[in-house]
Formats: sequence, structure tokens, C-alpha cells
Amino acid sequence: MKEFLEVFRTKWKFLWKTFFFYCYIPSLVCFCFVELCSRKSVVDLFLFLIREPLVFFYNVLIIAATASVCLLFKRRIFVLSVVLLLWTAIGVTDFVLLNFRTTPFTAVDLALIKDALAIANRYLSWIGVVLIILGVFAVLILCVLLFRKAKKMDSVGYKIGIPFCGLLILLCLALTEFGMSVGLLDRNFGNLARAFHENGLPYCFMNSVLNTGIEKPDGYSQETVGNFLNKYEEEEGRELVTISPSPSVVPVTVPPSPAVTEVPQITKEPVPTETQAPVQTPMPEVTDIPVSAEDTPNIIFLQLESFFDVKNIENFSASEDPIPFFTFLKETYPSGFLEVPSIGAGTANTEFECITGMNLDFFGPGEYPYKTLLKNNTCESMAYILKHLGYSAAAMHNNDGTFYNRNNVFANLGFDRYVSIEYMAKAEVNELNWARDRVLVGQIMKTLAKTKERDYIYAISVQGHGAYPEEPILPETTLEIHLPEELGEYYYQYLYYVHQLKEMDDFLKELVLNLSSCQEKIVLVLYGDHLPSLGLSDELLTNQNAFQTEYVVWSNFGLIAEDMDVQSYQLPARILHLLGIEEGIMPQYHIYRRDEEDYLENMQLLMYDMLYGDREVFEGENPYEPADMQMGLEEIHISEVYVRESLLTEGEQLLYVAGQNFTEWSKVYINMEEAETIFLTDRLLAARNLPESKTGVYYIKVAQQGADDIILSETEAIEFYPE
Repeated sequence: MKEFLEVFRTKWKFLWKTFFFYCYIPSLVCFCFVELCSRKSVVDLFLFLIREPLVFFYNVLIIAATASVCLLFKRRIFVLSVVLLLWTAIGVTDFVLLNFRTTPFTAVDLALIKDALAIANRYLSWIGVVLIILGVFAVLILCVLLFRKAKKMDSVGYKIGIPFCGLLILLCLALTEFGMSVGLLDRNFGNLARAFHENGLPYCFMNSVLNTGIEKPDGYSQETVGNFLNKYEEEEGRELVTISPSPSVVPVTVPPSPAVTEVPQITKEPVPTETQAPVQTPMPEVTDIPVSAEDTPNIIFLQLESFFDVKNIENFSASEDPIPFFTFLKETYPSGFLEVPSIGAGTANTEFECITGMNLDFFGPGEYPYKTLLKNNTCESMAYILKHLGYSAAAMHNNDGTFYNRNNVFANLGFDRYVSIEYMAKAEVNELNWARDRVLVGQIMKTLAKTKERDYIYAISVQGHGAYPEEPILPETTLEIHLPEELGEYYYQYLYYVHQLKEMDDFLKELVLNLSSCQEKIVLVLYGDHLPSLGLSDELLTNQNAFQTEYVVWSNFGLIAEDMDVQSYQLPARILHLLGIEEGIMPQYHIYRRDEEDYLENMQLLMYDMLYGDREVFEGENPYEPADMQMGLEEIHISEVYVRESLLTEGEQLLYVAGQNFTEWSKVYINMEEAETIFLTDRLLAARNLPESKTGVYYIKVAQQGADDIILSETEAIEFYPE
């Protein structure tokens, strides 16, 4: 036994030496490079080592633990190199992403690769794309050379190596738990960028890999939830109003709103387009007209891409206010700061909070519920709550329908319709090829006119999207700006951005003027989804918070309310409360519990129970079924198919498809194959190169598909006989 222990001790001593020289020292070098990519400063990296040495070397240990798997292979150097190359790739990717947004690289971004590729051409020049391809190719060649040339060990000591690797993993887990318990490491990442800066990239990235969903609260049980509900009922003297699994819904028509009167500040009416209703009257004055739950208005949430008041930047000035109408709205109507979950990116996460009333902080670091939870699960939302009261629910976005999985996710949030850019005819684009927001005016007005029920509309704009150009690309403009010294390098980016803000402000004016002409009551809630990725920080803002945008609650019947700063997950509850609607678990919780000490703790309890737990708040049954969602506001139909000679090319025969509601995104399919399609009008398409048919019959259909070629909807195939 003594001899065995001596051999065991000797081998472990040798293994530790091997690990130290093979893994830990290379991992230290790798970590310094990765962290340098994240921080973009040698000085900042050195200060991190001085201020947080334990956290610094703990992060090195994480990389070393993953690299230790090389001890289980004969091709030890090759496996070690591959692991370190993967960490290097993570660091480089983080560096690249931080040049376009302020949120670091997390594991969730891997699920967004398809969406990222769809817009990569707007962020990267062709030179950048070529360099990335060459870099990947060079890494692959390096891996092949290492595999062929690197030294190969004669044998592998699995009996010692496997327990050793397991011990390192357990050590990392133990140190992680200890670090979180004593406050060295953050458990929750409310501010993702700050968390990466204070905790190190390896820890935060691995946290994003292993930590998704909502962590089960300590002591969670049926009894815990039951006690909370009983306490709520006793203190409030009322039950939480929930939605039954099969509600009986009776559509309600809203009576006409009072006559409107003129507002002197607004004199210029917008020019009607083919897709919008004509303007008949200007905005109403603000008058005190009470709202009751039986007489609730149409509710429109308008989420504006990267929209905020640039006058909130310290020492910023412009030759004119780029957003005069928004300035007028927030000075005249209920408004306030809105704290959102991200900066520079993360539109879908602000969207998630404003639709569901749920706090994103309780999910995993950098998680997008649209890519995880909501892919296959339903969730309480404004759409479900308002549909229970007889509303119709529609979402719209002047961008690709598949982006962030919205074409699937919105059904799980209860929307009846989703109108994406593929269903918006003749949408204009700006200098960076993003759709101008003005197209949403017609879509919103058509939605209000189409339905007999009251409408809940969630509209998402895109015009203010980056990446912002670093060189002048604008047409001639008289707008001039002055930036603080810290933002001097962003001059042309801000010039472009402010120009887009001006056009978005014109869009808001046009929309509000159109809504003012409606004979139904309307509430419009408009806000920015996050600040743009333009070097902004707390210190450069008058409100000292880079996570804050602003919101305004406009109405055409004079809804009166005090200004109030809120979190984005509290915004739907605020609006429902102003309208006298007290339904839904999360809205009621925010209304009655937001000032309590255990507000966040009990919010996590409720969210976990509703999404991952036993659903005690719903008496054990999920009341929400996925909606039978229609893509587009109007269904697309084929009325006639015929072959005629082209008017443009002599001798060319074209297949013409007549119907309704076609757009530039409509594609003709012949016998299940996509044909080269020519968009002529919203009632006529043409297709080239009609193939031969052995049976003499063709099956024709029209599909709506975006730039990624995914079919969003399609007509039924009809038979066509050329004779």
C-alpha cells in the first residue's frame, strides 16, 4: 500500500507540473489577449490585475480547466491549441461586436448567427468580410498543420488524467460559488457591459453558456406561492385577476371620441400616401375626459429604434431641434424616463419587457427570451390580456419578418396578426437601406380601419438602426451639430443619426395627425428601445443614465396623468392602470407592489412560477394557447393566371399572375420551384421562363419571403393550363 501511494503521489506531482507548463501558463497568455480585446486598453487590463487579482487569476483558471482536456489525448499540443484558439476567437468576436454595439459577446449570440448574417452587409464593408473569411481560412490551415506536425504522446494516463480534469472543474465550480457568496463575482448581470468589465470575459461568457432561463428561487414550492397569493388577497382585499384557459370573448365597439379642436403649434399637415388615410383634422387639445374599463380606447405601442433626445447629451448643440414634435409631445402629455435593459442593441429584449411586463434581469446573462423560452412556449402578455377584453392584437415591424424569430414568437405572445416589411408595399429606404418609418403610418391606420373590435397594436420601427457611417453620406442638409470633445470622433455618425431622428420626428407628427382624425378613442405610447451605439456613457448624459430613453403617452381624448419615470417592464402596467384595466398577473403586481422592499424577490417568484414552475398562479394550468396568427394585414389571393408577350422584351413570353395585396417580396412558384418574379403592381406579378410540363398543367402559387428566402406565407396552388 505504501508503495502504491508513493507511485500515486509521484504521478500526481508530475501531472501538476505538466498542467502548469502545458495549460496554465498558455492560458494566462490567452486570457491576457482575450481580456485586452474586451477592454481595448493595456492600462485597463493592468488595473484589472491590480484591483482584482483573485478575479484575474480565477478567470485564468477557467481557461486552464477547459484546456486541461488536452491531457486526455495523445495529440496534446494540438488539442491545447484548438481550445486556446476557441477562446481567442471568443475574444476577437467580442472585440468586433463591441465596435458596433455596447453589449459584449455571449453564448446567446450564437443563436443569432442567422439574424447577424442577414444584416452583416450593413455593418461590414466587403473588405471586412474578406478579412474575416481569410482569418477563418488561416485558422483552419493552422489547425491542419498542428494536427500533422505537433508532437504525439506515446500514451495517455486516463486513470490519473480523468480524475485530475474532474477535480479542476469541481474547483472552478466551488470557487465560482464562493466568489458569488462573498461578493467577488456577480450572480446577476443587470448591466451586461459592466459585468464583463468587473468579472472578466471567461467567467461571464461561461455564465452565459450555463445559466439560461430563470433560476429557481430559494424555497420555491406550491406552499410558497400560495402564501404569497393569500397575503396579497388579505392586504389588498382583492384577488389577482387571471385569465381562464378558455375565456368567452365578446367583441366591443368603442363609441366615438369627442370632437377635436385645433392645437396652434401644429399647422402643417402631412401629404397622404397610397398606404395611409387622409388627414382630416389636427390634434385635439388636452381635456380631462375620464376613462373606465368599459370604455377603453385603442392602444398603440410604438417602439422607436435607437430613438432618444440628443439634447440630453452634455454640451451637445444643433442649429435646430432635430425632434421638435417629440419635444412638444413630452412637454404637453404624460411622459418620463424609461429604463431599458440594454444599450446600443437588444431591441427584442426591450420589446419583451414592454409586451410581457417581465424583468429580463432574472434571465441568463445576455439571454434573448425570443431565442430560448418563447420559441416553444407561450407567456402572459398585453396581447392575451387585452384579447380577453375583446381587443384584436396586431404586431408590425418595417424589417425582416424572421428577425429574432418574430414570425413564430409573436404567435406565442398572443398576436392575431404580424405585418412585417414583406407585407408593406413600396416602403422607402434610407441611406443605409433601412426602411423609413413613414410606411408604418399607413399600416397602423389600415389596421384601425379594418377591425370592428378595439385594437392593441405593437409597432416597431427600424429607421434609426446602425451601424452609423464614419464618413459623410447624406444628401445636402442645413442641419449642423456640435459634439462634446469626448465624442469628437463620432461626428459624421452623429450627423447621420440626427438626420434620421429628424425624419423619425416627422413620421411621429404625421402619425399623430392621422390618429387625431379617428372617431375612436386612441392612446399612443411611444418610446425609444435603447440608446444608439455612439460612445455614450452615464457621464456624458444630463440624466446620468445610459440605460434610459424617454416615453410619451399621447391620446386623442385628453388622458390626464402625472409624469413618472418607470422601468420598461413597468410600462404596460402603467398604461393599463391609467385606463382602469386591472387584469393579468404581472400588471397587477407592478401596480400594487412596486414600492415594497421584496418587490424584486417576489417578482422573480411569480415569473418562475408562470414560466418554469408549477403555474400555481394559474391553478396549475397554462391559460394561454399559441394564437393562429396571420402574416400580413390582408390575405394574398390569386384571381387569374395567363401567358402574354412581354411589353418590354420583344418575343418574350411572361406568365402573369393577377390577384390582390402583392408586394415587392411576393414570389411566384411554378410546380414548387421559385420563378424569376417581376413585381408590377399590388395586383399583378409576372414570371419569366415558364418550364415545360409533361402533363400540360402547371401549379401556380405566390409566396411572401424575405431576404433569407424563408417563406412567411403562401397562397393555395391553383391549376393553370396554358392552352
